[in-house]
Amino acid sequence: MFDFLIEGWAPITFPMTILLIIAVALIIRSLIVRPELTKEQSLTQIGYIKYLGILSLTIGLFGQILGLYGAFTAMEQAGEVSQAIFFGGMKVSSITTVYGMSIFLICYLSWLILKVKTDRQFK
Repeated sequence: MFDFLIEGWAPITFPMTILLIIAVALIIRSLIVRPELTKEQSLTQIGYIKYLGILSLTIGLFGQILGLYGAFTAMEQAGEVSQAIFFGGMKVSSITTVYGMSIFLICYLSWLILKVKTDRQFK
């Protein structure tokens, strides 16, 4: 798993991992029923989970664009490049997007479940 993060370019994947950790902490915090919170406060708190997922997805896409730019620049300088090297570079550049999409799906599904839970709690 750690190699996966390093291969996907650490300056992009590590901040995404930090966003995932923050999102998981917010999910756990939101699962705890706190009677002092109003419905609006609860919805605001779980809304941050969705925003963290969207930010992770955006950072992942940005990482892929940077990776592709770097790969295309290297290919331009090298001249003739084999298909194996080209598609290997495409695969590596996709790591950040897949990781960002995974974090987004975790956050979005958690937000959806917590929103339904909050709506039922305050009926």
